Amino acid sequence: MLMNVVAGIDWGTKRHMVVAVGEAAEVLFEAEVGHVGDELMSACKRLQEFAAGGYVRVGLERPRGVLVDLLLAHGFEVFAWNPKQTDRWRGAGSNSGAKDDRRDAAAIADALRCKPDFFRRVEADRPEVTALKDLVAAIDAKTRDMVTSKNRIGAALESLLPSLWRVLDLETVWARELVKLIVEAPVPCRIRRNRIAKAIKGARKIDVDGIVGLLQRDAATVTAATWPGAAVMAKAELLVLEQQRIAKTLLEAHRDQLMASWLESQPLEARRDIEIIKSMPGAGTNLVATLMAFAWRSVRERDREYLRCLGGAAPVTQATGGRGKPRRADVVQRRACNQHLREAFHHWGRVAVQRDKRSRERYAALRARGHTHGRALRQLTDGLLRVLCAALENGQPYDAHYAQAA
Repeated sequence: MLMNVVAGIDWGTKRHMVVAVGEAAEVLFEAEVGHVGDELMSACKRLQEFAAGGYVRVGLERPRGVLVDLLLAHGFEVFAWNPKQTDRWRGAGSNSGAKDDRRDAAAIADALRCKPDFFRRVEADRPEVTALKDLVAAIDAKTRDMVTSKNRIGAALESLLPSLWRVLDLETVWARELVKLIVEAPVPCRIRRNRIAKAIKGARKIDVDGIVGLLQRDAATVTAATWPGAAVMAKAELLVLEQQRIAKTLLEAHRDQLMASWLESQPLEARRDIEIIKSMPGAGTNLVATLMAFAWRSVRERDREYLRCLGGAAPVTQATGGRGKPRRADVVQRRACNQHLREAFHHWGRVAVQRDKRSRERYAALRARGHTHGRALRQLTDGLLRVLCAALENGQPYDAHYAQAA
C-alpha cells in the first residue's frame, strides 16, 4: 500500500532520535539510532519499508553532515530548519514546557507534515563543493584559534610591557620576531640594540630607538617575581600561534587549488561571475570561496534578498502593539544566518572601508548617525550586495569611477 512518510530526527553527536509519522499524524515508529553505519542504514531501510513506494520526507536541525548525505543517498527529501523553531513548535503544543529528544523529533516531524514551507530543502552538493565547505569552515576555525592565541599572549605581556604592547601587531613578522626575542631575555630592557634591529627588520612605523625607549619605560613593571612565568606562557603560545599559521597556510593553499579546478569545469558565465565578485571593493579570495561554498546558487540566480538574509546583512525588526498608538520597531542584528558567510561579509565591509573612498564615506556617515561599528559594516555590506547583484545582472565588473560619479 502506497504511503507517504514524514520523519523528524533530533540530531546528536553519538545517537539520534527518529520519529516517523504518516499522513494522518499516526506514529509509525520511534527509534534511538546510534551514529554508526549499520544502525543508520537499518533506520533508512525501515523508512523505505513504511513508505512502500511513497515519498519519505525527513526534517532535522542541520543542513549538512554524514547523516544528511546518507539520507540524500537513499533518495529521501531532506529539509532543515533552525533549532529555535523546534523549541517554539514544541512549546506551542505543551503548556508544561517538557522537553526531551523524543519530543523534539516528534515536533520536527509534525511541523514538516503541517508546514513544509517553514523548512529549507537540502540538496546534494557536488563532492568539490562539500570539500570547499569543509575547507572554509576549517580556515575560519583556525583564524579564531589564532585570535585566541594572540589574546593569550597579550594577557601574559600587556600588564608587564604596556607601552610596548600598544605598538605591536602580531599579524606582522617583525612584531612576532620581537616578542620571541623579548620572552627569551631574562631582563627585557637589557636586550642589545643590534639584536633588536635584526628582529624588527622591515618595520616601518618604529625604529630601534623607539623600541629601546618603550622597553626602558616599562622596566619598572617587569619584576623578577612576575616576568619568568609570563615569559614562559607567552613563549608557549607563540609556538602554538606559529603552528596555527602554518596550518592555515596549508588549508588556504588546498582551498585555492580546489577553487581553481572547480572553476575549470564551470561554464564561461560562472567564471565571469567570479571575476565580477573579485572586482568589488574589499572582496578577496575568502569572500569568493565562502560564496562558492554556501551561496553559489543564490549568486547565480542574483537573489539578493536570500544573500542578505543568509549572510546576516539584513536586519530584523521587532515591534509590539502600543496603547492606542503605533510603536516604532526595534532594529536588531540577525542571528539566524550562516556564520561563515556572516564572517566573510563582515571582513568584506571592513576591507572596503580601508580601500574604497565611497565605502569609507558611507561608513563615516553611518557612524555619525550613532550606529555601532558592527551595524555600520552590516549596512555597508547590504549596499555592496545591491551593487554586486546589479553588476552580475549587467555582466559588467565594478567600476569605481562610475560609482563615484553616481
